[in-house]
Amino acid sequence: MIRKGLKPGRRAAQAVQHLLLLALAGSMLMLVACGGDVTVEEDTAFGDILDDTPVDPGPAYLYLVNHVPDELQGYAIDRTTGMLTAVPGANIATAPQGNNLVVDPTGSHLYGGQNDDISVFGFAVDAATGNLNALSGSPYPAADNLIDIAMHPSGSFIYVADYSSDEIELHSRDTGTGALSFLNTYPTNGGGPEGLTVSPDGATLYVASRISTHIERFSINQSTGALTSQGTIATSNEPISFAIDATGSFMYVGHGLDPEVRAYAIAGDGSLSPLSPAIYGANDETHALAIDSSNSFLFVAATGQNEVHAFARNTATGALNEVGVYATGTDPASLATCGSFLYAGADSGADVTVFAIDPGSGALTTVQTVPTTSRVRGMVSYNCD
Repeated sequence: MIRKGLKPGRRAAQAVQHLLLLALAGSMLMLVACGGDVTVEEDTAFGDILDDTPVDPGPAYLYLVNHVPDELQGYAIDRTTGMLTAVPGANIATAPQGNNLVVDPTGSHLYGGQNDDISVFGFAVDAATGNLNALSGSPYPAADNLIDIAMHPSGSFIYVADYSSDEIELHSRDTGTGALSFLNTYPTNGGGPEGLTVSPDGATLYVASRISTHIERFSINQSTGALTSQGTIATSNEPISFAIDATGSFMYVGHGLDPEVRAYAIAGDGSLSPLSPAIYGANDETHALAIDSSNSFLFVAATGQNEVHAFARNTATGALNEVGVYATGTDPASLATCGSFLYAGADSGADVTVFAIDPGSGALTTVQTVPTTSRVRGMVSYNCD
């Protein structure tokens, strides 16, 4: 303990009436009013509180859902190089036609849809090893023609798109055990609901209706998960994929027929309005979109052209500027990011292309191509951003 006596001026002495605590340079300075004198006490015991030693974020993983054969695959991600190493304990057979994957906000559980089996599978994730273990009760009964699933940011609800019945299913989720329970269905105002995404604030669910070529907006009761339709907005042919920026201010929509991405501003109530310009070309159908962890770049899978387009984002206006076009495996249909790396899964090529993202420009450099056991239908990164 170091003690130093200081004599303040008369006005200052009259003003000093209470105790001040100041944290400075890893120490605690204590100014004590004491009959006109001020004593400054420095206690270095508080240095540990302000320790700036980097915290180990733990392992990161990439999980894939594949088709023919139908299975899950898991890979450990090298945070320095982005390269992938297989996790044997995450290689698990699933029911036919698995697609899309989501992880809950705590990183405890992984879920995916199974189209032909009419169910959602759930797994507990071992954060230390990446291994997966089936949850009790999994797979959980779900939609007849399950195309996409989305997790509410609270982790309390999962939404399922039923393509055949033109409905959205709501399931509650036990945040402790991960178990799912069916709650209700909600009709959509159009045919072929295929893409789903929830706004970062959890207030709005967006549904891409592939047949009706529009986006429907549902408000979410955040206590019950219940949906209320707030209308639709027309878009290009066959909307199927979404990306919303981290601030919840802008949305980008990919399409299964038109070779383009459409850009929208998101208002406070979740309503959408086209940007100007609103349309950005991508050479072919745009089955997957992803925004990097810095919120600065948008990546678009141009599926039929076997390539990924990189766009720099104006984070204030949402406008895009194309950076470049980069080769992938055959028919890239899923994208994921992890830190400064992008992963592109090939539906027909049965591989994953690993790219390093230039943090200044968004340009991509191929790091690795990893063969997979079958066609990659969906992917999600774990413990990344």
